Amino acid sequence: MEKLSQKDAIHNFAVKYFDLYRNPQTINTLVNKDFETICSSLGFQIDGGQALINAYYPEAFDHCHYLKQIIDRIDDIQLLGNAIFSYYARCRLQNFSTLSAEPRSWMETAFERLAVITSSQLRSPYLFEGTLQTVKLVSNRTGMELNISADEVEQRLTIQQDGQVQLERYAGDNKSLQLQLLSSQNFQLTSTKVIFEALSYYFGHISILPIVAFDEGSWQIQLINTTGRVLQYQGSLCQKLKVHNQDLSELIRQQLKISDLYVFDGNFERIDQLKITYQGITATDYLELNRQRGTLIYQQTLLNGQKMLQTYYLTTTINDLLDIWDLDLQGTASTSPQKWQVSWRTRQGNTAKFYLDFTQPDLLIMWQEFVQKIQKILDNYQQGELLKSPLLLSDSQQRVICQVTFKKQGKFYNYLGKDGLQVGDWVIVPVGSDNHQLKARIQKISNEIPFLGLDHLKSIIRQCTPADFE
Repeated sequence: MEKLSQKDAIHNFAVKYFDLYRNPQTINTLVNKDFETICSSLGFQIDGGQALINAYYPEAFDHCHYLKQIIDRIDDIQLLGNAIFSYYARCRLQNFSTLSAEPRSWMETAFERLAVITSSQLRSPYLFEGTLQTVKLVSNRTGMELNISADEVEQRLTIQQDGQVQLERYAGDNKSLQLQLLSSQNFQLTSTKVIFEALSYYFGHISILPIVAFDEGSWQIQLINTTGRVLQYQGSLCQKLKVHNQDLSELIRQQLKISDLYVFDGNFERIDQLKITYQGITATDYLELNRQRGTLIYQQTLLNGQKMLQTYYLTTTINDLLDIWDLDLQGTASTSPQKWQVSWRTRQGNTAKFYLDFTQPDLLIMWQEFVQKIQKILDNYQQGELLKSPLLLSDSQQRVICQVTFKKQGKFYNYLGKDGLQVGDWVIVPVGSDNHQLKARIQKISNEIPFLGLDHLKSIIRQCTPADFE
């Protein structure tokens, strides 16, 4: 057998440990056994990360966030290998597992880059390439506090390029400790184009998936291209994978017309309609979000019966807002009068009605995030062009409306000026009831007459001269 070159040996080393660190089932023994010996045999040394720090900055050796900012600039195999060895040694010295969240992310990032710069194509070996032929996805919910002996816990989905689809559902069996087949469904898709293009794009650009939670179940997907190459990815069953702002799990459910697929997020049960009523002192506020219609309705009803109604059609935004709500976070069912009354309906037709109880920390955090995003929508979508004055100054008047500021990023004020002034000009304007004179800078010029007309506007006195700045 031909002996591997040093570069090939390092590449295999990088691939092996990248696989280990991105596998949520990996235990400490697997990443620790003989690691120091292997690093030394490959010529790597413990330098305290000094080469990396000197070439970039100290934070890159301490935090994954900063390492990711410079990782694509690293092409020195020795430097990166020394950094990996040193980072591992520091964690061991501090009795800190490299499988903890931050070290794990650091190691994944470093090992993938080491695999790239030691590969012949200088490309991550974990990015999907070619034409997708077969998809095999296993989604398992055994970390979701289910009754394993009765509930469906695993789904196995296979999609072929020619449109053949198979879905197998499994339940657990505490006696045999084996999964038991509940049902097997086979059908034909007219086209796999949408699903295959989305999966090819996503896994062709992202090879590292953060392991979000170990108790939320997991998913594992195999992508096989037309040359027979197999790439495998895995992650936690609570992840929102998106392609061009489209939720990948939802896309697959919609294309297959199977609403209860676990896919990548395990969230086949979701809120489709949310209603919130707030009983205030002078008015009653009502908020409704509807996923199917893509609408947000906000209504205020005053004590005298007058109503103000706002309706927004924002499909993507509504989906994101509804996804903030956790079905497990509910308030109190108290029958006594409460200010915030909530009701919702899910995709599967389940309903709930309760009052918000802000003594629950998780509920309060969720509510604050939700309200901030609602406020941003209401603030962003105000009046449009219809309410702007259609009246214009005529050319014969040789006057323009100038918006000026008195300080950088200050408030805008309207003044009448003579035609010929330019944006950026400094001018002298009258201010206040005594019309004292101040310097101001023109920020905008137009011939649109303000909504309140011209009678209240003062006129620019003159342009500034060098003497005004002495």
